[in-house]
Amino acid sequence: MSPGAFYEGEIAPLEEALMSHAAHVHQLVEGIGFQVAGSLVGAARQHAAVRENRRLSDLEAVERLVAELDRARRIAAQAQAETRRLRTEIAAHANETVAQRHRAERAETACVRYAKALGIV
Repeated sequence: MSPGAFYEGEIAPLEEALMSHAAHVHQLVEGIGFQVAGSLVGAARQHAAVRENRRLSDLEAVERLVAELDRARRIAAQAQAETRRLRTEIAAHANETVAQRHRAERAETACVRYAKALGIV
């Protein structure tokens, strides 16, 4: 037996074991790669879901603000209508007060005339 044959007999099983181990490591690395890829996809989906929730939350906040603005506009319109009504009412009372003052002045003038006519004044 030649010295090379001895090593060939020893190397073949080691080479086969090394190839088997390399295949096993390759399968492990491949499995880890798929796990990492799955984790990345899951993280990306979760991030997308968080962004969508934020977007919906922002949209709901905008809708609430629009509703509040609409309510404030209606209240302002009601207040303006009430202000116009009160101004009209105040003007009517002012006109009535002026009319009453004129009537009182005429009555006072008439009283003075009657008093003069009766010789009281």
